[in-house]
Amino acid sequence: MVNRASALLFLTILTASPHTAFGQQCNTGTLVCCQWIDTASSPSAPTVGQFAAAGVPLVPAMGLVGCNCSPITGSGSCPTNPLRCREIRSGGAVAFSCCLFGT
Repeated sequence: MVNRASALLFLTILTASPHTAFGQQCNTGTLVCCQWIDTASSPSAPTVGQFAAAGVPLVPAMGLVGCNCSPITGSGSCPTNPLRCREIRSGGAVAFSCCLFGT
């Protein structure tokens, strides 16, 4: 069970940190390639399941999120939309506070 104080601190940090929506400049965070991307405010069932399995509460303040992500290094490519994410958890299983890279 998650400690209530820890959960409140986690939510406070998430809501205080800015996130970038689709179509805005994206130049901070770790560059990753995710199997799928979603919005935390209206997530699909697979996204909800992935975040639950990683033990990360999914809240709308997370903005754009990614699942099954891997880092893009060097001249690596990404067959889907590359993201820049401020938080990556569970070895890349989930990423949040993301923005679309190259927009």
